Amino acid sequence: MTLALADILGKISDLGLLAALTIAFRELSRLVAHRTKRALLMGSLLGAAAWLSSYVHTTTTATTLPHNAFVFVGLAGAFFGRSGLLTALLVASASLSLSVELPLTDVVRFALSGLAGLAWGQALNPPGRRGFLALAGLGMVLNTALAADILLDPNALMAGAGTEAAFTALMTVLSTMFFGVLLERERNILDSELRLLHLANTDELTGLNNRRALLDIFDGLDGTDRALLVIDIDNFKSVNDSHGHLAGDNVIRHVAQHLRSAIRSGDLVCRYGGEEFAAIIRAKDVAEAIAAAERIRLDIESTRVRIGQLALQVTVSVGVAWMGKDADYTNSFDAADHALYKAKRSGRNQVASAPLRANGEQQLTG
Repeated sequence: MTLALADILGKISDLGLLAALTIAFRELSRLVAHRTKRALLMGSLLGAAAWLSSYVHTTTTATTLPHNAFVFVGLAGAFFGRSGLLTALLVASASLSLSVELPLTDVVRFALSGLAGLAWGQALNPPGRRGFLALAGLGMVLNTALAADILLDPNALMAGAGTEAAFTALMTVLSTMFFGVLLERERNILDSELRLLHLANTDELTGLNNRRALLDIFDGLDGTDRALLVIDIDNFKSVNDSHGHLAGDNVIRHVAQHLRSAIRSGDLVCRYGGEEFAAIIRAKDVAEAIAAAERIRLDIESTRVRIGQLALQVTVSVGVAWMGKDADYTNSFDAADHALYKAKRSGRNQVASAPLRANGEQQLTG
C-alpha cells in the first residue's frame, strides 16, 4: 500500500499540534503553579488534540480513527501521570462520541495507549532520565500497545500492512521524541527560573524569605485580617563585638529557626535585614496578634545559643501593627517599626503595639 500525500500532511500537522501543546505547557507552567491542576489542563489539551486529529481524519477519509489519536492520549499518561491520562481519556472519548460512533475497540485502544504511556512515565523512565533513547523507547511502547489492534480487529492486520504501517510506527517514535525533547526543554527552563526566583527571594544565611519576598507577598494579600510583626534581636552589636561575626551568624540562625517553628501554615516570616525580622500573621484582632508575638518572645528567651563553651541567652523585642483589610505596606511597616522602638526604649525583651485610631487604622507615635 502506498502512502497518500494526505497521510504525510496529516502527520506533519500532528507535529504542529505537539509544538503548540508545548507552547501551551510553557504558558500554563507560569500561570498555574499547582502541578495537579497543570496536569489536568494539559490532559484536557491532549484529549482535545486527539479529537481534532480524529475529526480531520474521519471527515476527509471516512475511515476509522487514526493512530495518532491514541498516541496523544498515551503522551498524556507518559508526561502528566494519572491526572493527565484520565482527563485526556474523558475529553477524547466524550468529544469523539459526539462526532462519530466510537466503537468499544477504540475505547480499549485509548486505554491501552494511555496505560502504556503511564507505565513508561512511572516505571520505565525515572524523572530526570528522559533522553533520546528513553523517548524512543516511549514510541516503541506506544507502538506495542497499539499493535493490540490486531487482536481487537483481525482485519487491521491487512489494512495496516506494508509501507503505511512502518511509516505510522516510525512517526509514533518521532512524534514522542519531538514532543518529549520540547517538553523537557521547557521543564528545564522552568526549573532554572524557579531556582533563580528562589535565590532572589531567599535569605542565604537563614533560608527564610527576604525583604523582596515580603514586598511581593504583601502586594498579593487578600482582605483577611492580619498583623505585621517586626522583630529585632536585642543587643546584637555586643554579640558581634564580644564573640565575633560567626557567633552573630549563629544567633541570627537561632532566632530564624524559632520564628520558622512559631508561625502557622499560611503565615510568613522573613529576614528583613541585619538582625531584624518581619512576620505577617493571621489574627482576628490586635489582642490575638500581641499574644502571638508574646509567645514568640518567650520561646526565644527560654533557649540558649551555644557559642564555644558559652551558652548565650538571646532576647528579642517585637513591634506589632494591626493591618486589617486593604492595608498599606508603608503605613503598616512604619507603625510596627515605631512600636518596636517603643519596646526598645522601654527596656527591650518585650512586645509593644501601635495604637489604633477610632477608625481602626494604625496611629504612629513619636
